[in-house]
Amino acid sequence: DIAPIYHKTDDNIRGHIFINFLALALYATLFHILGDGIGEQNRYKIMNALEKIQIHTVEQNGRKYLIRTELTELFQNICSLLKLKPPSRIIGV
Repeated sequence: DIAPIYHKTDDNIRGHIFINFLALALYATLFHILGDGIGEQNRYKIMNALEKIQIHTVEQNGRKYLIRTELTELFQNICSLLKLKPPSRIIGV
């Protein structure tokens, strides 16, 4: 059985498990695409670069915006390797 400690309802537990499964699938897909030869040290560096990305909600003059932190050079290189366009730094919601 997998059950998070702090979730009290079945819906919250299912949501937690789903998010964790999705994270695992994305992790596996990322490193499958990048290849097996990148090494454990580089896997750690890549995960560390991804962990540092944060998004904050800011409200100004009645409008809401999502603002993300600057992307590291490593993250930009990962996006290039995967042929992905990094998300905009500021997004109106």
